[in-house]
Amino acid sequence: MEIIDMITKRKLKKMMSVLFISGCFFIGNTKCKGADLEY
Repeated sequence: MEIIDMITKRKLKKMMSVLFISGCFFIGNTKCKGADLEY
């Protein structure tokens, strides 16, 4: 169960970072280049 949970968290983190970067690209916010390093 713990292994599956870790994989799920990793996938969610990856999805969040992709959505965050693509969202910033769509908006055109230059601050996102520094912000995406937090993920």
